[in-house]
Amino acid sequence: MPRYNKPHLSFEHQLELLKSRGLEVTNDNTALEYLRRLGYYRLSGYWYPCRKLLSSAERQSKLERPQRSDEFMPDARFQDTVALYVFDKKLRLLIRVYVVLCILAHFMKIICPRSTWQIRLVELMRSFPKSDYISIQDMGFPTEWEQQIFWKN
Repeated sequence: MPRYNKPHLSFEHQLELLKSRGLEVTNDNTALEYLRRLGYYRLSGYWYPCRKLLSSAERQSKLERPQRSDEFMPDARFQDTVALYVFDKKLRLLIRVYVVLCILAHFMKIICPRSTWQIRLVELMRSFPKSDYISIQDMGFPTEWEQQIFWKN
């Protein structure tokens, strides 16, 4: 079995490595906090599209699909990587909420047809407070969600 040859790097060294490869970092302290909280590996999938493409002469294999360099494209920014991560995270969570509730409503009708769970959930969602920060649409609920079959008695 091959040995893992990459040495462990501190968060500070990880940040320096990213900067040396051309990733623009406007606030080192904030970037370090994200590296500590989220991790280099998790964020690497989000900065991957910002890495330069290797020319066919530079590629180690002759695969048809493009390969990426460790160097970043000009104007690649750490904050854009984090913004993409946050957007993706919110999207995954928010869409999931409504979908899970639809599945639960369907199963509740089958398992316990006389349950008031569905009615109570609809009432709860109707009482959701108005906010500039989040709405039920942000959780994946369509505008006319109450008219869908899952929420009708």
